[in-house]
Parts: sequence; structure tokens; C-alpha cells
Amino acid sequence: MLRGMSETLGTPEEFSTPPPGESTTSPEPSMSEAPDAEASNAPPPEAPAPGPIVAEPAPAPALTQPPAPAPRQPQRPPDAARCHRGLRPPVHEVWRYLSRPELLARWFGTVDLELVVGGDFSLHAWNGDIVRGRVLQADPPSTLALAWKPQGTGAESRVTIQLQGDGPGSRIGVRHEGLTGEPERRQARRLWREVLTALRTSLHENVDAHEWGASLPISVRAPLSRSSRDLWPMLSTAQGLGKWIGHVDRFDGAPEGSFRFTSRVQGRDVAEEGVIEQMTDQNRVILGWEWMGESWGGRTKVEMALEPDPSGAALLLLHSGFDKIAPAQAAIARRHYAATWPRLVANLRRLVAPVHA
Repeated sequence: MLRGMSETLGTPEEFSTPPPGESTTSPEPSMSEAPDAEASNAPPPEAPAPGPIVAEPAPAPALTQPPAPAPRQPQRPPDAARCHRGLRPPVHEVWRYLSRPELLARWFGTVDLELVVGGDFSLHAWNGDIVRGRVLQADPPSTLALAWKPQGTGAESRVTIQLQGDGPGSRIGVRHEGLTGEPERRQARRLWREVLTALRTSLHENVDAHEWGASLPISVRAPLSRSSRDLWPMLSTAQGLGKWIGHVDRFDGAPEGSFRFTSRVQGRDVAEEGVIEQMTDQNRVILGWEWMGESWGGRTKVEMALEPDPSGAALLLLHSGFDKIAPAQAAIARRHYAATWPRLVANLRRLVAPVHA
């Protein structure tokens, strides 16, 4: 988003020719040279005894060995998520859809954008993601680069959008760099594919293209300035979870155990429950998660993992599986949790922040 967040011939056989004047066929014997009949019946002369057979020495093996192949260089992971699309309108028309808030609202979301280097921008995307940042480069009508910081994460990345083409059509490319690892790059690629599809729909069909991103996972990553050992109880016990997620009616704390959280959202009581699918000591909890009474028809998945970080450890929270619930509810649920999880993770950051004397 702009804010809430491309594997011998063999040589021919050689023939020898006789020297000049020599025949290639043996001459036939004359009649005077033919042996008589008696001589022909005589036993053949005794052949001389064969001498010892001396084997020719085998050629010595070559002393030099063929050079060893050069070692293969390890493949480096891609340093950025990339996405491209071809568009029918020319560059200057597409630029308007990147720079004017009323046109951004037709496909991307609610955007505030100060189109100068250093200018602020904010995005509340149609799938619920919220992004804040600033303008790093603005070269109309070809390049827009943004510092990109999704709500609830301590990491800032960079999004560069480029337009190319000098004819009736154009090409748009997005490069999202500075992401922490492959899971985040994979999610960014999915995000930008859907975003650019919405842009193309709006441009080609002249319609609002708001219904996108309902199946995208929600990802929140936050450094927590504590060790994994210190943080683990906040993810794996009823007492710890109750301090930042909400009231815990039940949390069995073991694989295949049950959990139930209750809270009050916009004046109504909300219950979320399911099964603990996985629990890896000091590292990861995966919950099969359902918002009860919302006719989901299935469960989503909430994964909370502790990762190494210069601060000590970071929490990566990933809520996925919105494509498995009823389509009518997927967009509502996704937007709700896109706003809720960053706020809850912010609660956890404040809770575990070191106290300085």
C-alpha cells in the first residue's frame, strides 16, 4: 500500500596413401613361378619357435588433473518484494491516480499526502491496514518513494513506485525494500499484487475498486527489548495473555488445549475461542481462532513467534486464514483485526518496556 503500511564431432578418419610409383595391390605370380605338384604336397617348413612376447608399456597417466569446478556461490535471498503491471492509460494519467487523494480513494484508501520531499503521508487502506510515513522522492510523473511504517511495528521500510512508457499505455512497478525476512517479503508481494490489480480495475473500468485484500494475512512485528525467556510467559500462560489481549476465560497452555477470550468492542461483548494447535517452548504459539457468533463457518490462525532482534527479541504476530471463512464476513473480520492487533501489540510493548532509573 502507499500508506498503511518482479540454462564432437569426431575428427574425420584419416587415410594413408602409398608413395608415388607403388601399387596398392599385390602382383599375381607367373606360371613359371608356380610350384609343382610334388612340392605342393611336401609338408610346410617348420616354423621357427616363437620368441617371448614383450608387452609394450602402457602410457604413463597424465600428471595434470583437470581443474576443479569453481564452487557455487550461495544464492542470496531477494532484498525486496517487487510487483509490476501493464496499464492502458499513459503515464501522466496514472500519475494522477497516485498523487491526488480523491483518486487514491477510488482504489487504495483514505490518503493524506504532502507531495514534497519530507512531506507527511498517512494511509487507511480499504483492507484495514494503517500506514504512516513520509515522502522520500517525488518526481512527477515517474517516481514516488515513501518511507513506510505500518501501525504497530517498529520497522520502517521503503516503497518506490515507478511509471514507464512513452506511448498510449504504461507500466507501473513497485519495489518494497528494507523488509526483515522472507515471510514479510512474501506478504508484501501478495499485498502489492492486490493493490495494483485494484488500480488497474479502477483505471480500465472507471469504477471504484474498494473490495480487495480481504484474504491477506495481518502481520505485526514489534521489538520488545526483552529476552525470549522473559517474554515467553506473556504468550503461553493465561495470566500473561490477560495482561495485553483481554480477559482470559480459559487457556489450557498445551497443544490441543482450548482457549477463550472475552472483551467488549464498540459497546458489545465479544468472545473469541478455539484450540491451541502448536506450542513450542520459548518460541511459538499457534491458535486456531474464531470470533464466535459471527457466522464464520471456519477458523482462522493466529501465530505468535519470538524472533532474535538487536533489542533482545521481537514478536511477530501473524493472523491468516481469512480466505477460509464465509466471504461475507472475511472483509469485516480482516478490517477489524487489522486495527485491533497493532493496538494490542502496542499494549504488550508498553507492558514489557524496561524501566530506566
